[in-house]
Amino acid sequence: MAQLFEILFYDGYQDPPVYHLIGGITGETPEQALADNLDAVTEKVRAVLRLDSDCSDHFICKSLFVLRQSGLVSAARFETQPPA
Repeated sequence: MAQLFEILFYDGYQDPPVYHLIGGITGETPEQALADNLDAVTEKVRAVLRLDSDCSDHFICKSLFVLRQSGLVSAARFETQPPA
């Protein structure tokens, strides 16, 4: 059964650093939800936080996490294309 998982974006450039709640994604597991929705989540982060093209997809991916009961799942491990 699919579950809803919350997406967090870590912004370490603010003082103090913060996690922004971006929204939710659904999947059987947090890992599966990230793998299936990473491109859409990246675009949503751009829209919600008004990030322009100077902010790379790689940077966004490294800063994304999915909340689960036992902690956070990093989206960086699901990035399909390494930075150029």
